[in-house]
Amino acid sequence: GCHILYQHISSNRLSHPLSTRQRKPIPSMIVLHQSNNNNSFDMSKPTFDIFTLRSIRSDALLRYNSLNQSEPLRINLYMFFTLGLFAYPSISEAVVGEPASLFPGVVLSVAGGAFSAFRFVRECGFRSNKLNRIEKEMNAQLLSV
Repeated sequence: GCHILYQHISSNRLSHPLSTRQRKPIPSMIVLHQSNNNNSFDMSKPTFDIFTLRSIRSDALLRYNSLNQSEPLRINLYMFFTLGLFAYPSISEAVVGEPASLFPGVVLSVAGGAFSAFRFVRECGFRSNKLNRIEKEMNAQLLSV
């Protein structure tokens, strides 16, 4: 694989030390360095996906993210709701100063947390299935007829 290093070179000098009105333009240049000199970047290099807990081709992940922009948001929201609902009894005691009541507070927060966890796992499964499909399509493009 390629290792890319960006170097940003800039200078910001005043023409006169006491003057703030006249400034020289800031030259800016980005230099691209590659570890191998074949002028290629491997987009099929595997990347670890935290929601599917496995390595996936980078180009498949990029394609998935561009086609399914709301799914990562839903997955993150379900994870946030799961953690928040399961932590409700502890947070309630820390903020209010008295423990949460058993029936409406704790039972409903555990039930909501379980439902939210179910939806989180379900959305991660949908993501994994879609990524598998996209990855298989991209691998099939490399086959010769």
